[in-house]
Amino acid sequence: MVRSKGVHRRSRDRLLMKLTYPEAIRRSLQSFKTNDSVVISPNPSIQKNIPHHRFFGVSGRVIGKKGRAYTVEIRQGSKLKYVDMLPEHLKRA
Repeated sequence: MVRSKGVHRRSRDRLLMKLTYPEAIRRSLQSFKTNDSVVISPNPSIQKNIPHHRFFGVSGRVIGKKGRAYTVEIRQGSKLKYVDMLPEHLKRA
């Protein structure tokens, strides 16, 4: 049988709920300014707009805002990548 190659494969431990309820609410209400340094730390209780697991724990810079989501600039090797994600999956560096 062929192994699954889904987006959330091998992520059982990464997506366990380790946050308390007040912290989850606080993280959804936080706001960032342009050029703030942030770390991508996904909140497993909110599956919507969760980043790909290659970005877990990566630090970046807030470039702008699109609706509720923030655009984060991440450097991977010599390339710059831009990822849009909700504030629930970000924390200040």
